[in-house]
Amino acid sequence: MLEVTLVLCTAIFFLSLFLLVAALLKWKKARLFLGLLIFVFSVIAMILFVNVQRINGNPDSGKEFMQLYFPLLVFAMFMAIGAVSSIRALKK
Repeated sequence: MLEVTLVLCTAIFFLSLFLLVAALLKWKKARLFLGLLIFVFSVIAMILFVNVQRINGNPDSGKEFMQLYFPLLVFAMFMAIGAVSSIRALKK
């Protein structure tokens, strides 16, 4: 399960780079598609990450921010980027 999460995180990173290129070149359909992919992959990766944390016994006491909350914040940021990009591509 951890390997799948790593593959999804790598895919999210490269899709974000492609999304940046698509935004700079004003490719509406590519932005819509890439934004949706980033959003979906981020949701799946977040769910898998939380499951891995639960299986491994949750984060250490006192280190919850760096071991759980910060990664969830990063996933939420990518979800927001994907959603906003897709919505903006639809509105234009």
